[in-house]
Parts: sequence; structure tokens; C-alpha cells
Amino acid sequence: MPTKRLYFLDNLKWFIIWLMTVFHAAMCYMAYAPEWWYVVDTAQPVFSATVFILWVDIFIMPVMFFISGYFGLMSLTKHGAGTFWRKKIGRIAVPWVFGSMVFAPLVTYIILASRHAPVDFWTFYTTLFWGPLYEQAQYWYLGAWAWRSRWFEVGGYTPSAWFWGLATLVLSPAYLYQKLFLAASGADAATLALANAVTQAPFMWSATLFLVAFFQRQLDYTTPLLTNLSATSYPVYYLHMEVLFPVAWLFTTLPALNVYLKYIVVCALTLGTCYVFSKYILLRIPCFGGTRK
Repeated sequence: MPTKRLYFLDNLKWFIIWLMTVFHAAMCYMAYAPEWWYVVDTAQPVFSATVFILWVDIFIMPVMFFISGYFGLMSLTKHGAGTFWRKKIGRIAVPWVFGSMVFAPLVTYIILASRHAPVDFWTFYTTLFWGPLYEQAQYWYLGAWAWRSRWFEVGGYTPSAWFWGLATLVLSPAYLYQKLFLAASGADAATLALANAVTQAPFMWSATLFLVAFFQRQLDYTTPLLTNLSATSYPVYYLHMEVLFPVAWLFTTLPALNVYLKYIVVCALTLGTCYVFSKYILLRIPCFGGTRK
């Protein structure tokens, strides 16, 4: 097992959570936004947001699963099954029940409220939410192999930031091209499926391993600020949609405001609010406060 704490994975964890927040915010301003998205600001949709969404969407969850799997198996081996599952029930199951039954309905209701649908929240909660509009928002929830293979230890595999960075640089435009332009060129369904298959998985793996390698090379240390960012990463994830979408909805009332400035302000307000609330309130609750301070 590693002899020191892998600070770079702590730092990658909070980074990917913050990236997920700005990713979700960008979906409010993208061109061709999905109709079901919680808040869609139709004043100035931008194609650059669409490109950003398509690019980030491929590797953001694999990175989270990699970190979770790496630390999860380590914890299971270290503490044993009984202690491991008791901790998981307290840290994940309890917040999941509360979030999926209390916060998720509030977030989902924004889909209707932001479109001025004539349905009050209680009617929505007692009918639509438990029917066709049921969802768990951000509360649904492979790295274990890497831990078993003793990655990041002396003599074990350490991904190369240069190699995987170059691979990501090469594969990114190939993946985005087939996603954005190949269909418009008249390619048939079989060609589209093949192009997606040969570009998506390699791009996902290269981007994931590049981020892991880059953070190990450049951010394998901690500071008081990085410690706080790591400790608050889980509560920030837990809160971000409840804060983000009301803020984004509020800013739809300012259609003349430049879309990029609007996006920056929405992201800053969301992340700042989530960080402060997490640090000073949620970390005092046992299910959120078990992380390293």
C-alpha cells in the first residue's frame, strides 16, 4: 500500500467536482441545449459552450469513478467489510435518502418553474415527481484495478503526463469532429457508430490518465487551502445543483448581459456559496465531516 497520502488524488477530486459545477452551468447557455435541462437561458446560446460540454462530458465521470474505486478498495482492505459498510451507510446512504426525497424534487421543479408552467410545487411533488418526472438529480451514485496493481507506488505503474497529454491533444479534435460535423457531412449510421466507437473510448482513457498523471506530477502536496478544498469536495457536489439552478434562473431575467460574463458570475456565485456553506455548516454534520480537515 502507498506509504504516504496521495495528495494529488485529493486535489484531483476537488478539481473534478468544481469542473462538474461549471460543466452543469455551461449547459444552461449551450447552443442546442436539451429541452429537459433544468434552466435554459435562451437569450444568447453559444456554440463554444456546446463544444465545452461535449469535451468535458467524456472524462469527468471516469475520473470520479477512478478516484472512488482506488480509495474505496483501499478502505475496504484496511478497515474490513463491517467498518467499511457502516461508514458508507452513514456517509452516502443517509445523505442520498434526504437529498433524493427533499432536494431532488426542488431541483426538478425548476424545470417547470423556469418555463412558467402553471403547476405549484406541492401538486408537482405529490403527482408528477413520483411519476413521469421522477429523478434523483445529482444523488445517483474504475480505479479498484489500479489500486490492486499498486499504481503510484515504487515499482508500480505511474502514468506519463507527457504521453497521455499528447494523446489527449491528438484525440480531442478527432472526437469533437465526429461528434459535431461528421453527421452533417452525410455519413451513414454505421459510419457514425464506428467513428464514435474508435474515438470516444481512447479519448476518455487518455484524458482520464492525463489528469491523474498531471496532478501527480504538479499537485502531489497540500496547503491549508487545498486541504479545505479537498474536505469540502463532497458537500460541494451535494449542494451545487440546489444553488446553481436558482442562480442561473435569476440571471435569465438579464437578457442584455453578455453571456460569458453571466456564465462567469453564475459559476463564481455558485462555487463561492457552496464552498462557504460546506466549510462552515455541512462539515459540522457527521456524514459530511469525516474527511481530512
